[in-house]
Amino acid sequence: MKYKFFGLPMHYGADSIGLNFGIDELKKELKKKNHDIIEKIDVVNAEEDFDEKYIKYINSITANCISLAKKVNEAVVNNYIPVSIGGDHSISMGSISGVAKEMDIGVIWVDAHGDMNTHETTVTGNIHGMPLAALQGYGHEKLVNIFYKGPKIKTQNVVIFGARNFDYREKLFIEQLGVKVFYHKDILNNGFTRELEKAVNYLTSKINKIHLSFDLDVINPDLLPGVSNPVEDGITLEQADYIFDFFIKSNLLSSVDIVEYNPAFDKNHVTRDFTVRLIEKFM
Repeated sequence: MKYKFFGLPMHYGADSIGLNFGIDELKKELKKKNHDIIEKIDVVNAEEDFDEKYIKYINSITANCISLAKKVNEAVVNNYIPVSIGGDHSISMGSISGVAKEMDIGVIWVDAHGDMNTHETTVTGNIHGMPLAALQGYGHEKLVNIFYKGPKIKTQNVVIFGARNFDYREKLFIEQLGVKVFYHKDILNNGFTRELEKAVNYLTSKINKIHLSFDLDVINPDLLPGVSNPVEDGITLEQADYIFDFFIKSNLLSSVDIVEYNPAFDKNHVTRDFTVRLIEKFM
């Protein structure tokens, strides 16, 4: 399998300074190992309507996601598996759109959060809490129509894995749509490998290619502190390794995201070093 690596150091979706420095930190560390592999995409700053408090930085986010979608789509057309590195999780609206234009895919959204808000349900107005809804066709039309018009993935082909923090209205929306969720409490109660196997089987019963969208905040912040929105508890580093090793060895991967590394909150570079470790698995 051939991989292409794209880095989009966008922080607008989280409205959190620090995310914009993550790609440079990763590139610097990889270069020390003679792995100059990440193609950095310059972040676009678009004119915004700052009265739109429930959909912050929508024009900049849309523009940047389109830039990423074009790069990812070109990689897919040329038979590469694109690995998109953030930056905040809103970049997934670009990465998944770029892949979905060429093939039907399932998505395993590995995240402490659901990212299923819209501008009508959000508490913060931060768009990194909205991408999974927009990709299914729900929310602001500018987000839904990134790269091309309409939904990019079907709800029946979506799994949220490892979640442990939802907004109230977001959770109601997830239940209303019937999105399949494997909660962190399920992992604790039933076992990690068993729940991951169930999640994969759920998707592969309907689809044969899967996009792995991995938010580093799914990991216990005591182990991996360098994220913008830490949530107590979470999976272990070994379990995160297992997820990547499993999908790399499978023939299921269409594409990958690794998002929300924020060096501003890191301690002793442990998050940087672990993210580099995940990237090196593809080499």
